[in-house]
Amino acid sequence: MDQTVEPMSPSRPSSHSISNFSPNYDTKSVRAGLIHDLKRFGIHVDDEFVLKEVLKIDEASLKDADACADLLRSTHRKDIESLQKVVMHGKVKDEKHMYNPLENLCRTIATYGSKSPRRHLVITNSKHLESESHFTGSLIPDLCAVEVGNGEVESIKTRDGKVFLRQVAAFAEVKKSDKDDPVPARSSATLNTAQVADYAAMLFIGRPFNLFVIGLSICGNKFRVGYFDRSGILFSEARDMFSKQGLPIFIKVIRRITCDMSNIDLGHNPNIHLLEGHTYYQNEYPKFRVDTGHQSSYVTEGRPLWISFSYLGRGTSTWVASSSGGVKLVLKFAWRSENRRGEASIYNDVGEMPGVARLMDGGDMMWKQRGLGQISIRSIRNLDPKVKFERNVILHFVGINPIGKMLWDAKDDLEFCLGIWAAIKGYRRLNKKKGFLHRDISPGNVFIWDEFQNGKPAPSDDEIGFLADLEFASFPTSQSIYVARPRETVTRLPSGKTVTTPIDSSRISSKNLSNTAVHSVFEEVAITKSGAGPEMTVSDIVFKLLRSFLPSVITGAINDNKDIQRTAEHDYESFLLVFIYAAFQRAIRKAKDARDEKTVSVLQTCFKKVYSGSTLKEILTQRSSFGDWQSMISPLESCLGENLGMAVRHAASIVYAQVSYTNRPPIQSQKLDFRASKFYQGPKTLEAISLTWEEVKMMFRQLLKEYRRSA
Repeated sequence: MDQTVEPMSPSRPSSHSISNFSPNYDTKSVRAGLIHDLKRFGIHVDDEFVLKEVLKIDEASLKDADACADLLRSTHRKDIESLQKVVMHGKVKDEKHMYNPLENLCRTIATYGSKSPRRHLVITNSKHLESESHFTGSLIPDLCAVEVGNGEVESIKTRDGKVFLRQVAAFAEVKKSDKDDPVPARSSATLNTAQVADYAAMLFIGRPFNLFVIGLSICGNKFRVGYFDRSGILFSEARDMFSKQGLPIFIKVIRRITCDMSNIDLGHNPNIHLLEGHTYYQNEYPKFRVDTGHQSSYVTEGRPLWISFSYLGRGTSTWVASSSGGVKLVLKFAWRSENRRGEASIYNDVGEMPGVARLMDGGDMMWKQRGLGQISIRSIRNLDPKVKFERNVILHFVGINPIGKMLWDAKDDLEFCLGIWAAIKGYRRLNKKKGFLHRDISPGNVFIWDEFQNGKPAPSDDEIGFLADLEFASFPTSQSIYVARPRETVTRLPSGKTVTTPIDSSRISSKNLSNTAVHSVFEEVAITKSGAGPEMTVSDIVFKLLRSFLPSVITGAINDNKDIQRTAEHDYESFLLVFIYAAFQRAIRKAKDARDEKTVSVLQTCFKKVYSGSTLKEILTQRSSFGDWQSMISPLESCLGENLGMAVRHAASIVYAQVSYTNRPPIQSQKLDFRASKFYQGPKTLEAISLTWEEVKMMFRQLLKEYRRSA
């Protein structure tokens, strides 16, 4: 039997992936998924590594930590008493009364000996923090180590009380009881563990070039220091914050974070520097000089185009950048499993083709100074190469051209339609020529040519739009197919705990799976057949079923606990889901520009009803909403031009048909007349819509024909 390993994605998406394009940051679903991830990755205590190797507390810039401890006991006696009163007698809701005393203690530690701190550990709230990205989460840590200018804490009160998320260099989360310890005795992860991991993810959003993040967990009188990287969490031992042995260590930790540690010490990639004269606390988003560790270097321009929410996932960020030779391109950084191909090699296999991004540069990032080869979690943690480390991931980059903008940023409806159609045609060419399957079509990887950034118009209609982000791409051979099959389900009990259940031959009923799942996990396996022999799984990739753009037929198959073969038709459905999503974004922006708050509210309500699902059942139910034209699609259609509105309605009907008639044989499709309304008479006509290349081609050709006719 042949065993051909297919080119696979470099890593897996994480629990946070649901939030990347969701209208809401679903904290419960995200943290339930994090608990599942953390149980798999494990929670470890390594006091020596966290305190000695990372924080280097013995290098704290105070001569006598014991003397500082005596000062705190005398001058902050009331603060310490207030803390202990809450810990001993307070209720959970009284936790907030711990914040001010802790802030006071930390400020004295930071300024002890007339020191001018780099950062101050201050109380923060969602109104105080400005993310400068698509991140919409409202929950933030109780205290943040905020980087300030000239050592003045007053500078964080500027900009109408706003602090940029990029100013936050570390965090502290406070709980009333030591029972809320993020390192539980009986389990490898709890909701408290997921909470601090979620805050670490937030800091990665503010500082996308960080290799790791530092966070404190203060539970009652006990504290731990947490080290968070893309392969999991390492904690220090728990210590009593006010004991004779514990307080001096707490003082050293705070002193190192606020005064001594550079951004690199706190996790910033040493290959990537703030451009001279730029700071994290300036009003304008700073520029960075990137050294890939090869022959190439780049300077970023402006805010990132995209930042992933994921903590244990790929941690993707994309940027407009210029090479040392002045060539503009898009730089993408993401972590890949050491067992998976890098995206750059997949681009090399694809080659140059209209409608698909072109590779200009790429590979694994290499350490510039250390001579340790690839930038990986193994090398960051300084692990012995002989020691087995299954969770190792490697920082990978690609530089692609042309530079694109999001679909909804198109200058007009015609460019919007030409853009996505060019990307679909590019996909079709690859699929027809090489059997290419993308498997991760989303709004974040379908782009329109940016005339301003590229300095010229698109050379042809076939290049107005293009497809990028090939991490999950595959090239099945004639002897192999990709099959999506159920793997496990994660359920949430009434107590709030989650249980992971493998799916095997016993088969969980679809009714139970639909109603209880926080999320389901399925794997995509390359099945290779040789003669009459049995099927063999060659390699697999795990996906979390938390994707707003996952094809309905696959969603339905997982719901029914069935295997299903991956085909190009599934990617076509994802393109249509992206098309409708982008049309919503375009209509909402148009209504906002017109200051039509009523229409904005109606559109946002409809948008959330069809794109905010996080559980298996929610996603399937929301796809069915596409059939409720009057209440779901008509408000969107009325905000778009006549041609685009009709196309969106037709795309919605096709998506609805996939949900409703997944198991029926394809029926020859009925030709759509954009000027005729009788096509849309009710659900019965949907039986005539099958999702094929011909159906997609007919829709877009007819749409563009109508635009040219009315021009």
